[in-house]
Amino acid sequence: MVFIRGTLYVDSIGSGSTTTITGLPFTPVNDNPCSVQVGGSAVTFSAIYGIIGAAGIVFTLNNAAASGNQASAGIFQNGTYVDLCGCYEV
Repeated sequence: MVFIRGTLYVDSIGSGSTTTITGLPFTPVNDNPCSVQVGGSAVTFSAIYGIIGAAGIVFTLNNAAASGNQASAGIFQNGTYVDLCGCYEV
């Protein structure tokens, strides 16, 4: 079992992903939810979901004004912070 907890602060956005955090120490066996809190997001949303999977931690947004999930909406911009925690099996 791997436990993760951290805070990510985007000082200056580069050319990386705006929806995924990569570089987990081990690859998960299954997808697992993680607790996420975001401030200074590039988009407005009503809920955010973090899934720990083989690709890394992928964020899915839910916007009450739009219909359904907006998985492709980028959340990271300069000044965005993300607090997260979760665990997964390897």
